[in-house]
Amino acid sequence: MTGHPYYPKEFKNSERRYLPRWSVKNRLLYKLEDDSQYRQGATYDLSATGTCIRIPDYLAQDQKIKMTIYLSEAETITVDGVVQWAHEQGKEMRAGVQFLDISEDTQAVILDYAFELHPDTVVKNWFKGWEKRSFER
Repeated sequence: MTGHPYYPKEFKNSERRYLPRWSVKNRLLYKLEDDSQYRQGATYDLSATGTCIRIPDYLAQDQKIKMTIYLSEAETITVDGVVQWAHEQGKEMRAGVQFLDISEDTQAVILDYAFELHPDTVVKNWFKGWEKRSFER
C-alpha cells in the first residue's frame, strides 16, 4: 500500500482496509496459474483492490489466479490476483484475492458499480479518514 494514492499515510502498513468491500454475489470465471481451463465460481464481496471468492477448487496462499467477474450480463472485468488466504466452508472454498496491477480504469468501473448498488456506503467510506490528512504520493 505504500505510496498508493488511494490510501492515507496513516493506513500504510496496516491491515485496515481503506476502501470497503461490498457484499455481492457475481458470477465469476477463473483459472489458476498454468491452467488453460476456466471454471465457474462466485464473488462473496468485491472492492477496487480485491475480492473474496467462493469456488469448488482448493487454493493455496500466494497462488496466482486470473478472473473474469460479471458485474452485469453486459459488463465484465478481467483481473489477475494472488490468494491472500483460503479456507474450506462446507463444500466450497472461500479465498481472499488481492488484485495485481489493476488499472485505474478497472478500479473506476468497480467503484461505479458499487456506487450504483450502495451509494450511501460508498460516499460514507470514500471520505472517511480523508479530512485534514497529509497524503503520501
